[in-house]
Amino acid sequence: MISIIIPTYNEGSVIEKTLVRLNKISCKEGTEIIIADGGSADSTVEIAKKYARVVSSGKGKAKQLNEGVKQAKGNILFFVRADMFVPDGALTAICNQLEEGFDGGGFANEFDEYNQRIKQGQY
Repeated sequence: MISIIIPTYNEGSVIEKTLVRLNKISCKEGTEIIIADGGSADSTVEIAKKYARVVSSGKGKAKQLNEGVKQAKGNILFFVRADMFVPDGALTAICNQLEEGFDGGGFANEFDEYNQRIKQGQY
């Protein structure tokens, strides 16, 4: 199983799009999505509960990721940002690479806000 762990803090404006996307893609090993929230004061938790398991954590990405890992049931950990675009074949690609003997890896990541700013010449 792949445990997808997303640290959040006031991500209400972007989290739903990411979670809807993640719930549409899958792989034969199965997936779980864990939101490790660092005390959001916006709608992050309410939105996330519709799509994922939400765990509370102290604020700070390291604390949040560690709490997500503690709660994970999967033997594969996939860390995702709240505004990250995960392509259709990503989870299958992860599983395929592990079957071929790799013990880790990464992707070139695409983030909605960052990519929009690039297109607008802001970076």
